[in-house]
Amino acid sequence: MRDEQRRDAVLTADARQQRRDRPLAREVEAVERLVEDQQPGALHERLGDQQPLDALRAQGRPIGRASVYRVLELLTEHRLVERLAIDQGHARFERIEPDGHHHHHLLCDSCGRLVAFDDPGLERAIDRLSSRLGVRVEHHDVLLHGACAACG
Repeated sequence: MRDEQRRDAVLTADARQQRRDRPLAREVEAVERLVEDQQPGALHERLGDQQPLDALRAQGRPIGRASVYRVLELLTEHRLVERLAIDQGHARFERIEPDGHHHHHLLCDSCGRLVAFDDPGLERAIDRLSSRLGVRVEHHDVLLHGACAACG
């Protein structure tokens, strides 16, 4: 992840730790590595989901559930990861590429696979829409629901 943003996230984590029981720098680093090692959208957040905890524990990094989600929230605030709201109570996280590469997603309603896609035409349409409405779009994410190639 980008050094300056990582430093800001760690400093924020340390400041929060001093104010109350918040994640420490080592926890930020552990979750950050977990996010970097995942395929796009592979890190899930579900109520009671053990997936991030199991992955960290398998790497020999004991960490509490609350700390994992506080760190993910912190990394999201610092624009190091993006939280993709899948449906009510479910989200996935993926790292934001340092070069700013932007893509959208199709969620397979059958198997849950998240397929990333680029579409320059869609980006141009969003730009035209923002011009027509007289607004400035700061950020957008398109999530399509359907079936992946395997579920057809």
